[in-house]
Amino acid sequence: MSQPVRVLAILLFVTCVPEGLSFAVTPGMASADDIAGAQPDESHNGYPAEVNLLAQSQAQRMNSLRSPLRVARAQEPAATAQPDAGGGTPPLSPVTPGAGAQSPAEPSVPALSAEDLQLRIQRIQSDPSLDEALKSQIVGIYERALQELAAADKARARAEQFRQQRESITQEIKKLEAELASLEAAAGTVNADDLSLEDIQKAAQEAEERLNAARSARDSVEAEVTRRNSSRQSAKQRADAAQKRIEAARQALAAPPKADQIPALAEAERILHQAEWESARREAEASKEELAYYDKADEALLPLQRRVAAQRLRVAEGEFQQWQQILAQRRQAEAVSRAEKAKQRREQLPPALRTVAEQVEKSAAEVAQLTAKVNSVSAELTRANQQLEELKQQFQTTRDRMGVVGMTGALGLWLRAQRAKLPDTYTLWQRIRKRQEDIRQAQWNLLELSDRHAQAPPLEEEIARWRSRLMGEDLDHHPEWEEVLRELLTESYSLLEQQVKLYNRWLNDLVDLDNTERATIRLIEEYRRFIDEHILWIPNTPAFEPSQWSEHFRLTLGVINTLVGVETWSEIGGIIERDVVNNPSLWMSTVLLLLIWGLLLFRLRKILPDLAARVSRGAFYGFWPTLHAVAITVAETLWLPSALFFLAWRLVSPLESTSLSLVIAAGLRSVAEFLLVFDGLRRVAAAGGLGEAHFGWPPNLATALRRQLRWFIFLGVVVTYFCAAIHASNDQRWEAGPGRLAFLAMMALYAVMAAILFRPRGSVWEAVRIHNDRGWFYRGRTVWWLAGVGTPIVLAVLSLLGYSYTAIELAQRFRETIILPLGLGVLEELFNRWLVVRKQRIGLNRARQKRMMEAQSTEAATESGGVVAPPAESEPDLSLVGSQTRRLFGTLQVVLAVFLLWWIWADVLPALGMLRQVRLWGGTPAAVSAAEATSAAPVGTVSVQEGAQAATLPVPVRAVTLADVLLAVVTLVIGAMFAKNIAGLMEIVLPQRLPVDPGLRYALHTVASYLVIGVAIILACGRLGLQWSQAQWLVAALGVGLGFGLQEIFANFVSGLIILFERPIRVGDLVTVGEFSGVVTKIRIRATTILNFERRELIIPNKEFITGKVINWTLSDRTNRVEVAVRVAYGTDPDRVISLLLDVAKNHPHVMSDPAPVVLFEGFGDSSLNFRLFAYVANYDNRLTVINGLHAAVYRRLTEEGISIPFPQRDIHIYYTEQPRSNQSSGAGEASSSPESQIPPQDKGPI
Repeated sequence: MSQPVRVLAILLFVTCVPEGLSFAVTPGMASADDIAGAQPDESHNGYPAEVNLLAQSQAQRMNSLRSPLRVARAQEPAATAQPDAGGGTPPLSPVTPGAGAQSPAEPSVPALSAEDLQLRIQRIQSDPSLDEALKSQIVGIYERALQELAAADKARARAEQFRQQRESITQEIKKLEAELASLEAAAGTVNADDLSLEDIQKAAQEAEERLNAARSARDSVEAEVTRRNSSRQSAKQRADAAQKRIEAARQALAAPPKADQIPALAEAERILHQAEWESARREAEASKEELAYYDKADEALLPLQRRVAAQRLRVAEGEFQQWQQILAQRRQAEAVSRAEKAKQRREQLPPALRTVAEQVEKSAAEVAQLTAKVNSVSAELTRANQQLEELKQQFQTTRDRMGVVGMTGALGLWLRAQRAKLPDTYTLWQRIRKRQEDIRQAQWNLLELSDRHAQAPPLEEEIARWRSRLMGEDLDHHPEWEEVLRELLTESYSLLEQQVKLYNRWLNDLVDLDNTERATIRLIEEYRRFIDEHILWIPNTPAFEPSQWSEHFRLTLGVINTLVGVETWSEIGGIIERDVVNNPSLWMSTVLLLLIWGLLLFRLRKILPDLAARVSRGAFYGFWPTLHAVAITVAETLWLPSALFFLAWRLVSPLESTSLSLVIAAGLRSVAEFLLVFDGLRRVAAAGGLGEAHFGWPPNLATALRRQLRWFIFLGVVVTYFCAAIHASNDQRWEAGPGRLAFLAMMALYAVMAAILFRPRGSVWEAVRIHNDRGWFYRGRTVWWLAGVGTPIVLAVLSLLGYSYTAIELAQRFRETIILPLGLGVLEELFNRWLVVRKQRIGLNRARQKRMMEAQSTEAATESGGVVAPPAESEPDLSLVGSQTRRLFGTLQVVLAVFLLWWIWADVLPALGMLRQVRLWGGTPAAVSAAEATSAAPVGTVSVQEGAQAATLPVPVRAVTLADVLLAVVTLVIGAMFAKNIAGLMEIVLPQRLPVDPGLRYALHTVASYLVIGVAIILACGRLGLQWSQAQWLVAALGVGLGFGLQEIFANFVSGLIILFERPIRVGDLVTVGEFSGVVTKIRIRATTILNFERRELIIPNKEFITGKVINWTLSDRTNRVEVAVRVAYGTDPDRVISLLLDVAKNHPHVMSDPAPVVLFEGFGDSSLNFRLFAYVANYDNRLTVINGLHAAVYRRLTEEGISIPFPQRDIHIYYTEQPRSNQSSGAGEASSSPESQIPPQDKGPI
């Protein structure tokens, strides 16, 4: 057999071996390791080396085909042991023929190791039978397997580390408990009696360093809590991912290799799958050990670490505060001692040296005062820093708790408590404002002292100067004076330097305190915004369940007994009695004031009918009765709420308040607020009150308000009291049961009241219709009715779902929002009443002045012989002044309404920030930091192919949230509203005296509306993530498609823009387009509206005005010519007719003198002389009036002048012709019948 035939037979044999047979390695065939290490040998086994190598590789491949069965058996506990802990691979035992059981005699494949893989890589690289591309592919697979083994080693080390840490937890707990006990025992006072000032300063610095270290350690422990939670989640995710990788590796190992796959490549992939299995197994083990450590550490170790860190911080803070106090006391004592010594020494010195001593004494006293200020500011700075750190810690704790427990009811109660404990920012701002003067004073004094210190001469020079001054004092006789002088000047210099240092320190502490409190304010506002952003989205009570109705009802009865029972009011009475004893003057003055107030109201109520009668008289023009009625109404409304407010204020007195008194006070305050609004509205609608008599309300409206408010106020007081009191108790059981029932009752009251008052056919809308039946407010009456009824229902549903706090807060804001238009409406009515009175008074004064001026003018004319003085200048139009004043007041109302709405909803608006977390589409949310976005999985990727390789480039895509969609909608709505009302706004803003014609104003309004709409669309698209770089191709495609499909519409749109900018026609122009004529009234995007002379609107596409023939009668000049055709009888003098027609034209009031009218003698007609009068009119609006007037005037003048207007005449001539005699007989019958034969001869001729 030839060698090629033998090779082919061997290939067929090794390829077609049945899978059930055991393919054993014969002595003539090398094992897998021998194959990898042996060199090809031509004489091996009698076959060529490449044949041997191929056969041996095929044998190894067949063994690997059976490995899935052995791997599956390895998972069975009864058949196979688990892999060894040292990283062994699944056992790959051969299977005996036909049995399918594992052979115990056959050894398993040894464990993978990095050295083995390196040897395999070297053998593959040195194998000449493999091409370079295949070698590179196999080597890459082995390198990946090496990476997996390295990852397995790291996971094994991590698992061992967590195992050791878990085992050492007990010892760490013992150490921490001992440290905690020592810290609790070490907390005490600091003894610094034997220490100098320098030692105390050094000790204070060391205490500050320990404090910073303890604070850092505490922050690290608190950060460990957050990190632990994220690490636990990450470990769980890694464990799940590792389990998936294990299953994937098992499936890969169990899968048979491809038939056409090269054995060396199949072996490399098998090794890679084994390495992946090992890496995943080790990773799962490490994650398991990590979670076990976290479970045991979180149970006892971490809480103890937090306690120890907190105790360390408390001990360090106590030591630091004690050292600070000791240092401040020592400095103050030394400064005071120094000042006392300077004073005593001054009294003992001779008069010659007392001047220097007085300066030293003064400086020492200033140093003592300045030291006290520095100590005070330093203590404030320490407290401010401590408060800032506590706020930061609370803020971080709140964030951590939210991350751990989520949006639960417990977190809602925590947030409410934290918000209530936040410091008042107004107090901090007051301190900052007061501190500014101290900062300026410190800066000024520091500058002065610094200049003095810089300009001070050297000490020896100053001593010499004073020595020269004391020469006359017999310094030679008193040598001890020079030594005293030196001491005084030295101390003076020292005090000056100390003053500079103290002022510098005082200024620095003031600035640091200012910055710290500003940072505290910013943190408080951020903390409050964070709470307000989340608290409304957290349910604070369980959702309502019908099965709990009986329990809630029983609890409600108990709460009612608690809030209005005899024992409660007995306790409240005792609190009030003790407060009266402690503050008798306050109670006596208040009760006396309320009694006097109430007695006055009985008298004032009788005045209201008289005021209404005075106002109803048309001849009365005063505003004082209205103001008087307003004062009486306000006094009546405020009496009872004032008493309730005072009682609630005294119940929350710090000396006598209890938890029950706080609850009762909250209920009384809410009742007072309720009465202040609705009882005030009832009194305004009283019979003969402000509404009917002064504001002009229809009687049916006032009657309906009074009738409905009676029962609403009675029930509303009861429900409001219970709802506010229960909500103020902060008891979750009370809020879940009685509080929810009270709130539902309140919402039911509001819904019924809104359904009755705001029904579309009710008296309220009837009054609005009388006032303005075309306004948007009246046209949307159905929407307002649905909103008034639906809002309480929605809030009630929120309360039933468990969001009681959210529902109560929103209900309070909605109630205040309802109060806003009521208050603004009352102000508007007062303003209208004042405006009417002022206009009447101004009109009356003008009438009086006019009569006086007429009388004076008549008298002057009589005295001057008939010469009348010229009239005075015209007064401003009262209607125009009134409209402008109303417009100004309306603008102020809008500004005030916007400000008050912001003030009402300011605390609720941050809750809309939660909508930013509702991600709809797009990539990484904008709120995620750069580090988080980098670590997160790529959202959008773009594959860029370069030859055979593909690169994945991350594309940043901004996430679009629900807040973005709402903002986009709000932007479009506001843009549409602005675009619709931009004309009115521009008319208000632009001065009316600008040289701008109405057509240009209309063009400006239209272009401005287009710009507003365009900007709104661009902003809305930006909020929705539609950038120009993403939409440019879509816009281009749409432009091409629309250009072909809607080219006429686009042509009209472009033509409209040309009309607006080029202005060939304008609003108000008289134009003729084809056979249509009329006045331009509107220029829209697609078409222009023309109003013809029949008052019909013609819609003409804009394209017709650009491409067609258009006559604009008023484009550049509104002057137009009228023609009057006149015919007079023959025999009339033409010059006389021309003169007469010119005179008629000149006497017409609307005929212009320049250009002057012209008369043209056109020619001779059939029966008349034809003339044509041409006259010019300044405005086309008067054209028909002038034509009509000229015709009438010409006819009258011609009639007066005796000039006849001929009518057309026709002369008919009939001639009779005699026929010959010969024909007379034959034509007798015809002649007899001819009309002409019957005419007498004398009558023949022209007729």
